[in-house]
Amino acid sequence: MYGQMDLLTSANKALRHVLIARGVRSSVELLNGHPVHTYFVRGEGRGPPVVLLHGLGGSANGFYKTFFLLSKKFSAVWAPDLPGNGFSPLPSGGALKLEAQVRLLVACLAVIFGYYGAGRGQVSSGALEDLVHYVDTAIVALGQRYGGSHPLAQALQGFVADIENLREGEALDLRPADYL
Repeated sequence: MYGQMDLLTSANKALRHVLIARGVRSSVELLNGHPVHTYFVRGEGRGPPVVLLHGLGGSANGFYKTFFLLSKKFSAVWAPDLPGNGFSPLPSGGALKLEAQVRLLVACLAVIFGYYGAGRGQVSSGALEDLVHYVDTAIVALGQRYGGSHPLAQALQGFVADIENLREGEALDLRPADYL
């Protein structure tokens, strides 16, 4: 087993070198105290930036073909390695709980879109509103993909139920992210 993991690590490192040689930026950011590896490709397209998230046990290397296809239509393509995957180390305390993962993902999106961290420039008045809209849209899309027992789906079901229970003239002063 050890030999297989060593071979996989070597293959992932080789793929990262190929991606860098083709113009993909590879960097590590400290987010909420966790080092997170991210790939970035500047796109040629006019579409909004795209963030690719790998599944359980995956890594950003899984998108090695996708980076270049998407960069033709979108202004930027980002792919982070979530903690314990790819080139992002597992936290010393073990795997992150769901809430910590969501917070880390929001911090990752904030860095990607320039809203978080020292030395990243000024945040315009509409920038945070754009980030909130992006995160809310992503949360709704994720929730629609999962069924009943998934914690994210349960949170979104509560949000949808509150909207459905509104009476004419009432407003819900909450966002989907507030239900997590």
